[in-house]
Amino acid sequence: MKTDTFQTLKNRRAIEGQLRWTWSQPLKSKDPGGRTFGEMPVDRLDTEAIQALVDRKVRIREGEKVHKRTGRSQDVVATVGAAQKNNLIKWVRGVLKLAIKRKLVKVNYAISVEKENIKGGGTGCGQTKCGIEWWKPTPSAPSSA
Repeated sequence: MKTDTFQTLKNRRAIEGQLRWTWSQPLKSKDPGGRTFGEMPVDRLDTEAIQALVDRKVRIREGEKVHKRTGRSQDVVATVGAAQKNNLIKWVRGVLKLAIKRKLVKVNYAISVEKENIKGGGTGCGQTKCGIEWWKPTPSAPSSA
């Protein structure tokens, strides 16, 4: 975190806070007083360990929503923390990339970690880009001559 590249980032405090959070996380979520990810040797940080760590960022909330107009209640399931998970994966990839340059690890296992799909963001929305139609297909109607 003392490199020149890191010091030029605008969001370096957020990144530093998230990375410090990862170091303080216990290896086993059922044993909070046990060993932490910060104590784990970098070369032992494999895909499963990184996936287990970043999955802790995502929370699923279940609740009830009442429609304003009709007054009907509806059960709602919301996923919270997907963007944080994706950012954490991105930052861990950068840390492991630096570790490869410094010859601490040989493989960047964070590349294999699955990112979370975020509704309304990203690419690959098909013909619509997050609900906005970019082009309308022209119907190929036979012309009458």
